[in-house]
Amino acid sequence: MKLLIVMKKFSGGPKIFRKRLSDVLEKRSKKTGIEIVHDPNGKFDAELAFVRNLTQHRKPIILRVDGCYIGGGYEGKNRIYKESAQKAKFIIYQSEFSRRMCESIWRISKPSVVINNGINFDEIKHIQKDSAIPEGSFVASAIWRKNKRPVSMIQGFIDAGIKNHFYVIGDTYGIPERYLSKFKKHKNIHFLGPCDFERSISIFKACDYQLHLSQIESCPNAVIEGLACGLKVLYSNLQGTKEIVPPDSGIKIKTDKWKFKPIGLGQHDRIKPGLVADGIHRLMALKSDKKTYRSGIDINIIADKYVKVIKEHV
Repeated sequence: MKLLIVMKKFSGGPKIFRKRLSDVLEKRSKKTGIEIVHDPNGKFDAELAFVRNLTQHRKPIILRVDGCYIGGGYEGKNRIYKESAQKAKFIIYQSEFSRRMCESIWRISKPSVVINNGINFDEIKHIQKDSAIPEGSFVASAIWRKNKRPVSMIQGFIDAGIKNHFYVIGDTYGIPERYLSKFKKHKNIHFLGPCDFERSISIFKACDYQLHLSQIESCPNAVIEGLACGLKVLYSNLQGTKEIVPPDSGIKIKTDKWKFKPIGLGQHDRIKPGLVADGIHRLMALKSDKKTYRSGIDINIIADKYVKVIKEHV
């Protein structure tokens, strides 16, 4: 079987996961009998599409869905993604949260399954931790848009009153300057800007805790990477994150209520600092003798699940 995976378009999480999965499927093609091709003008038997299908053809499509638009103008913004879902023979959602959200907002019901994101542990084993980062440090990584709640996160860290260090990875254009200038004066908060994969992993490996307080997110790759590096995670309740973080590795704080209907997103970065601070203290109180790797997010196990779906539905 020749399976088409188109590698163009997209950025961030969808692009990262597509590359990880495609690489593993290519390496295992002889074992699985599924040859991965990338040219939509060549011969193929089916397509594994991500987010939406990027080519026009009549072959079966397995669609891997991230999430959907839920704010202003959501119907227009969702149209092309909903059409791809309707066209697909089968849908793979990255979390149960994602499936419930998309089916509710798009008002569709298609044969589907949930397969979480994963990571290739071989990619991170050789990366050494940053020895300059002190033990007990915190880390957060994102493109810091308002829905990632950087102000609430950092202010909560400050209000926790701890002496630990906090490393913030990613572009900070979503943080208002009045807050950013204030936060940069804090001696234990370090803004590192965008970092490549290897640099990010070296920081993750040196830290002990991760903060990820997005308002709504399906299955963040940053948390996958954090768990793979043994981090304990503080996260908000409206995420697929709760489906991948084991009880001994994370604390969920209740920040939102949502009935899976279109909503405005104007109040997203206003979590009470005390709520975040309390979560941080509870996170630090989690008992664990050592950092552990989570086999459930191994990209090889994830790839096996994809192969099973492809063989059953193509």
